[in-house]
Amino acid sequence: MFVEDYARRRRSTVAMVVLAVLFPIQFFFLRKAGLGIAYILTGGFVGIGWIVFWFVTPSMVHEYNREIASQIIRDIRYAEGT
Repeated sequence: MFVEDYARRRRSTVAMVVLAVLFPIQFFFLRKAGLGIAYILTGGFVGIGWIVFWFVTPSMVHEYNREIASQIIRDIRYAEGT
């Protein structure tokens, strides 16, 4: 049950980095809409953020996937009644 749900909800690091390079919309996929809006309004933090987020995105994806895994485990435990 965990594996199927996690595989469906997780984000691919490669896909998110590609989005960061081509169209910086990875923030919205990683539930960081506030950062995404700030990024758009400031022009990629005056262009500097565009390069910085190439390197920061993998850790953001790792954090997102870890949070998803924790949430799935909590949901499973809740469903089992433990």
